[in-house]
Amino acid sequence: MDKEKNREMWLAKIAEFKQSTLSQREWCRQNNLKLSTFKYWLSRSEYNPSDKKEEFEFARVSISKEASPAIAVEINDITLSVNDNYDELLLIKLIKTLKKL
Repeated sequence: MDKEKNREMWLAKIAEFKQSTLSQREWCRQNNLKLSTFKYWLSRSEYNPSDKKEEFEFARVSISKEASPAIAVEINDITLSVNDNYDELLLIKLIKTLKKL
């Protein structure tokens, strides 16, 4: 029996089962079928690859390059803008250097 005829045969058997009120086990026993084979074909008959496609949408993210400084330090005629994630030691060195100017 070729694959397509075998598939059609099993789809017919599954349709018969769904019309019955029997459990899978009892229906297979009465029809001389292995339960595991029946379950395999039942799962194959319910599988639809198009059902597995999930739609998704990308989120829009915008990143501003204009970050406003957390503080602005003015020494003489020089303004030093400092963000939140500044290096404290570097800032101290810069201020000492600017005072010398």
